[in-house]
Amino acid sequence: MNPSSENSVRNTENSDKAYSNPNPLNWIGIIDTTFSLYRKHFRLFIGIALLYLIHHSVYFFQERLYPIPRENLIYELVEDIINALFAELVSGVLIVAATQIYLNRHITIAASFRQFKNIVPRYFPHVFIYLIPVLLPAFIADILDAGVPRLSIVILITGFALFYLGCYYFEITWCLYVPIICVEHNSKPKPLSRSHKLIQKAWWRVFGTIFTLRILLRTIRIIFVVSFIILFGAFGLLGDSSVAEIVEFQLRSEIGLYSGKPLPYEVNSTPFNIIVWLRIVIGTLIRPLYPIAVTLIYFNQRSKQETRHTQK
Repeated sequence: MNPSSENSVRNTENSDKAYSNPNPLNWIGIIDTTFSLYRKHFRLFIGIALLYLIHHSVYFFQERLYPIPRENLIYELVEDIINALFAELVSGVLIVAATQIYLNRHITIAASFRQFKNIVPRYFPHVFIYLIPVLLPAFIADILDAGVPRLSIVILITGFALFYLGCYYFEITWCLYVPIICVEHNSKPKPLSRSHKLIQKAWWRVFGTIFTLRILLRTIRIIFVVSFIILFGAFGLLGDSSVAEIVEFQLRSEIGLYSGKPLPYEVNSTPFNIIVWLRIVIGTLIRPLYPIAVTLIYFNQRSKQETRHTQK
């Protein structure tokens, strides 16, 4: 082993607390440990998450230099695929880092990317399967927004809701595939099947943990976005735009309750760009929390499974 590799996986010093815990955690423990782990290793996780910032920055400038009509359905679908795939790739690197930290090993940003590179051949076939239930609801929403003839609104909403729940079931069931690829190198069950096996008897518990975390992260994003909008408005950085209308629009967009009113600011105006970048930066800061939580859920479920086997 070369010195750099040895340094990247060496055990942490006594000052670094191990996060390995043989005792299974409840959902509160998982969420609490997620934030604790992120806080303790903030520079590592945010260093990796900066890729999100770079990705959105490229997209931001591309939209302004080479704008594409939003009515272009093909563009919308391709954009959804690229964004989801990129998010999963960066999440994979974050999970590699979280896995090594959980196992009480030192890991650097560079080493995280090197280790992720080693699992890419096994990772890629499964990421596309995992993204199917993640992307299908977005695809349907894009098609409906494009003006496809609609059926009865009640049937449409009911059908879409049932379809979305089905997709969400598989998204939760398969969510542990990346930690499995990282840790169980020689596991015979395929990662998606192995994830299903770990979660099948605790699906509602895992769902509750992930759902609670997502609500919490969205709440954090809303609080910071609204707080900075009010602050920027107080300093006059939002121009003549109404701060109250901007806050109302952001709250409605976060919970999906659009009023049909026009934007409270012009597209590509100073207030528009400020809020876009505000959402990008805050989104980047909270991005690592979900991959960390998935890693903890994997080890938690594996600990429970091993405990059950030991007791038999």
